[in-house]
Amino acid sequence: MEYLTTIFVYDLTPRSEQYLSEGWMIPVFVLCLLGFAWVRVNYGRRVPQLFSNLLNVRLMRQTMREELVLTHRASLVFSSMFVLQVSLLFYLLNVSWSLQTLPGSGLAFYGKAVVLVILIYTIKLLGIQIVQWVTMSDYSLSEYTYNIFLMNKIMGILLFPILLCTIFVDTASARILLWAAAGVVVILFLYRLIRGMLTAITQGVSPVYIILYLCTLEILPLLLLFKVVGF
Repeated sequence: MEYLTTIFVYDLTPRSEQYLSEGWMIPVFVLCLLGFAWVRVNYGRRVPQLFSNLLNVRLMRQTMREELVLTHRASLVFSSMFVLQVSLLFYLLNVSWSLQTLPGSGLAFYGKAVVLVILIYTIKLLGIQIVQWVTMSDYSLSEYTYNIFLMNKIMGILLFPILLCTIFVDTASARILLWAAAGVVVILFLYRLIRGMLTAITQGVSPVYIILYLCTLEILPLLLLFKVVGF
C-alpha cells in the first residue's frame, strides 16, 4: 500500500517555460521522417498493411508467414522509430511536469531513456524465450511476439505527429497533446494485452500459462521500469 501511495502522490510541478522544444529534438524528428519516407519509397504497402494487421488477425498471421518479424529492414526502421518516439514522450512528460525520474537532463536524459526502452524490450524477448523453454512449447508466443512489435510500430507512427506538434505549441497546449500521446500508448498496450489473451484462450492455452505470460512478459518489465525511474 505504501508503494502505491508513493506512485500517486508523486509531486507534479508544471514547467514554467513557454515551450518544450530543444535543439536536439529536431534531428530526432528528421531521422524518423527520413526512415518513414524510405519505407514508403521502398516498401509502399507496409504502412497500410500494419493498420490492416491491427484489425484483421487472419491477415496478420498471413503477414507473419511472409516476413521476418524482427529482421526485415522495414520492421527495423519502424521499431527504431518507436524507440525514438516513445523515449521522447517519456522525456517530454518529465520535462513538462518537472520530474526527475532519470539522472541528467537534455540529450543525456533522452539517451538514457532510449537505453531504458531497449533494455525493457530485450528483457521481454528474453522472457518469451524463457517461457518457451520452460513450457517446451510455442503456445502462440511467435504470434505474441509479432503482436508486440506490430503495436510498437503503429505506436511510433501515431506518436510522431502528436509529439512533433507538442514541441511547437505553448506548454498548456503541449500538456493536452502529451496526455493524448500517453492515451495512445495505454490504449494500444491494453489492446495488445487483450488480443494476446483472447488468442491464447482460443488456442486452448492453460490459464496457468497465461498468468505465467503476464507475469514474465508484461508485469516484470513494468516493475523494472518503475524501479529504474524511482517510483
